[in-house]
Amino acid sequence: MRLYYARFRFDPFTVLPVHILSHPQIIPGSHLAAIAHDDAPFLLEWVLHHRLIGFDRITVYGDGITEQASQLGRALASAGLIKFREGVAAPDSAPGVALAACLGDLLSRARRDGTEWLLPLGIEEFLLVEEGDGGLGALLGAVPPDAGLISLTWQIFGNAGHGDFSDRLVTRRFTRAAPVQQGRLVAPLGVKTLLRPHTAERLGRHRPMLAEGRHLWVNGAGQDVTEYYRDSRWFALADKPGFGHGRIAFYATRDNASWLVRAMNPAQRARGLTPADFRNLLTQHGRINVNRIDEDAMQPWAARIETGMAELLQSHPQLRQAQTDAVTDLSQRIADFSAGLEGNAREAVDLFLTGQDVPAELLEWETTGRVSHRVDSGKWRKLAEAHNAGRDDDELFLDADERPEFDKDDPDLVIKAPAWLADLRLSPHGRGFYHSIPGYALTHVHRSDDHLIVSFDNLSSVRDNPVDRDPWGYEFVRKSGWSHLGVMGYAGDWYRSGALMDELTRLRDQGLFAQYRHVTFMGTSMGAFAACAFAPLAPGCTVIAFSPQETLDPKLVPWENRFGSGRKANWTGRFSSADQGLEAAGQSWLFYDPCFAPDLRHAQRFTAPGAERLEMRLAGHKTALVLRAGGVLSRLVREIVGGSFSRADFPALYQPCRRTPAYLSEVAEKLAERGRTRLLRRYIRAIEAHDMTRLAKGLRRRHLQSGRKQAG
Repeated sequence: MRLYYARFRFDPFTVLPVHILSHPQIIPGSHLAAIAHDDAPFLLEWVLHHRLIGFDRITVYGDGITEQASQLGRALASAGLIKFREGVAAPDSAPGVALAACLGDLLSRARRDGTEWLLPLGIEEFLLVEEGDGGLGALLGAVPPDAGLISLTWQIFGNAGHGDFSDRLVTRRFTRAAPVQQGRLVAPLGVKTLLRPHTAERLGRHRPMLAEGRHLWVNGAGQDVTEYYRDSRWFALADKPGFGHGRIAFYATRDNASWLVRAMNPAQRARGLTPADFRNLLTQHGRINVNRIDEDAMQPWAARIETGMAELLQSHPQLRQAQTDAVTDLSQRIADFSAGLEGNAREAVDLFLTGQDVPAELLEWETTGRVSHRVDSGKWRKLAEAHNAGRDDDELFLDADERPEFDKDDPDLVIKAPAWLADLRLSPHGRGFYHSIPGYALTHVHRSDDHLIVSFDNLSSVRDNPVDRDPWGYEFVRKSGWSHLGVMGYAGDWYRSGALMDELTRLRDQGLFAQYRHVTFMGTSMGAFAACAFAPLAPGCTVIAFSPQETLDPKLVPWENRFGSGRKANWTGRFSSADQGLEAAGQSWLFYDPCFAPDLRHAQRFTAPGAERLEMRLAGHKTALVLRAGGVLSRLVREIVGGSFSRADFPALYQPCRRTPAYLSEVAEKLAERGRTRLLRRYIRAIEAHDMTRLAKGLRRRHLQSGRKQAG
């Protein structure tokens, strides 16, 4: 058979059948890349699909999770289908570290090779073009010609009822998905970004960080979303979902069996599956297993992939053997996992693996931890970093209000090492300490002499697991490379402990704060009070305070009826006034809602020079939460710490936060308080029209249905 060769800027493919490359046209300079992970049986289909739609070059990074993945990658490279790269990241790197290393290598090589368009994807993600012949060229022809970045939104595909693993095509088996309608979006969904390499300073999992210069950023509908995505967002919203010219078919689960063995982390495999583990996995699966509509958009490609795959496996014995080994390996791991379980665990898992519902009465069993004797020098470091690897920056500010309350009586409680302990033991930043005093603990991790962040927990953190918790904002501070002193509270007394004051003063006298060029105190609510009050420990410091109290002394704020535990504390002596504390700060930023009377009255008590009060209307007492939900908290903190933030920047920064559930709920609260029932009904209907149905239902139940019951 004669072969078809397109114009190649890169390495030419060899021995590919004519029908695989003839339509659509190959786009010279187009480059697709992925990290193999544990997806070996699904890799060949993914490669062929993206060759079919016109990618000029495909690079796959092998991270060595299984030998079969590496073997298949090398076989695909020998067949001329991909370029396979190994050893870019250290063998024992955590997933997030490995991802960053591979993306850095990819961008560097793309710039050197003259890549014109670059798309990093996962093996579970397929680019689906909805224009013309369905090829990459049709997508590029549909968007503005000066576009430098195209963020394409996920359409999540579920398991379509398949519980068992099979080597049939993913695109054939899984044909049920979330609905896609132009101009509508069921929930915020992630994006993947096709970009010109010169637009990126560095690559991320979902989108790049922009390089200097003017760049046009569009979504999959060709709409200009430059301002929306410029800084930190990684998901699409209802007003601009980005469906139209193209999307990403995201096979989030595939079948239950292969999903489960790949979803379990190394710790779960090592100690044995606990009921708590399995319940969490079931919850996770339920969120991403979306089977709401029949979706056949991938079927035309599936037929061509099947034909091409059959010919390739026939003509390449090495590739055929590698594909067979990858399928056999995953099948065996599924069988071994199931065989290693007993009693309720075996029955519950078998039901899940065959796609059946698991009754609640089966979700209880005795756990006998299994110990792995396999030598793996990087295992514990992987465990320490894997949980937060790749999470969006603002997710790393996850507030304790959004976590389940710690239950010390839970028989399935699994105690994990906190990240700060793992850092001190396993990371390059081994300098620091842990000090425990009655009601409090202090953790210090030294990463550089440039910035020290001092964070204080809020009241809700008191309910957290006292063993494995981290200080407020710890993961974000770690990702930013700053040193950190975390003050963790186990009693809601507003840091009025004399022992704590003595310990912090001792650290000051020993020169802890003086050794850093820049010191920033930060916290929210109770933690915000402490960030202000303890500022004299580091004269000239910066303070970031979200919804702070100036004091809870009943004599000074008799109108404050919140925070009973704080009002009962001793408010005489040192560090008792947040405003007086700020007199020692060089610059302080106080964020509060002027429409929320208690926080407004506290804000009015701050008169210290250099104290900037920034209004966040209708954020209520959850200013930090609203900023995080709006995707801007990380940027705000980085700019303040770096000294580039100004008051004039804040209105534009706050604008996207007005679409968050917390903000919308506060607006409804105000309408209800003022008796604007007719307007409230219209407002809730508008929220519902933007597919925020759960929020609308809750607001209707709280403000309208409860009102009718009272009236009756």
